[in-house]
Amino acid sequence: MTAGGGRRSPGKPEARKRPRTHGRARRIQEARTRLHAVRETGDDAWLQWQRAAVELHLLLQPDLVADRAADPVAIPGTREEWLRRANALRRANEAIPPAWRFDPEPEGRQRGEAAAAWFHEMLRQMYPDAFLEALDRLRRGDAGVLSAALSFLEADLWTFRSGYVRAEILRRLKRAELSDEHRRRLEDVIVRAVDGPETPREFRDYCRLARSLSTDRLRAELHARLASPDPVVRRHARWAIEAMESRGPRVQSGA
Repeated sequence: MTAGGGRRSPGKPEARKRPRTHGRARRIQEARTRLHAVRETGDDAWLQWQRAAVELHLLLQPDLVADRAADPVAIPGTREEWLRRANALRRANEAIPPAWRFDPEPEGRQRGEAAAAWFHEMLRQMYPDAFLEALDRLRRGDAGVLSAALSFLEADLWTFRSGYVRAEILRRLKRAELSDEHRRRLEDVIVRAVDGPETPREFRDYCRLARSLSTDRLRAELHARLASPDPVVRRHARWAIEAMESRGPRVQSGA
């Protein structure tokens, strides 16, 4: 009732509840239209398509905004940040349709393309250009790059392309100028690889880095693992010791 005794006009409270849902639906439709327009014009195709597709993907799945790093082009400096970015990339990769086969229906195809665009954004966030370019400075002992590279190895990442990047870091570290702290951290990285249940593709590079370090502490850790009850650990330790003794690691794929 109003102060004058009349009835309130029905429907107003309900009208106030609608805009949020309708506004999001409208933004999604506008994003779809922009994505279609970019696809049709082809002007500045990649960048415009990427922006429009990512916008649509985040409107469809707003929770993924949290996967964006505060500064996605910056080089991660900690193990935790590498892990966070790796998990974001893994989620983005898993959202891609199998074999990248998108739904032929227009809206379904747009959803697939939007997921692909988000994957590419997370891939660039995982491996910023600055980090890939900085790997060339590893051999010169650049402290900032060394810290980021060691954190990458310590995170023991298993995500898209992580094995290739890990192998590249291991190769470059063989000739890098290392402090005692860096050596200790690398010894721990090698021991963890030896303790692993599987033989990664880049295990040969771990062995070569072990030969480059060739410290008493690392040698003692490896010899202790020759008595491990796990045959895989024993085999890994033997390969690394052979490398340190300059005979070269006789790593066998699938052994």
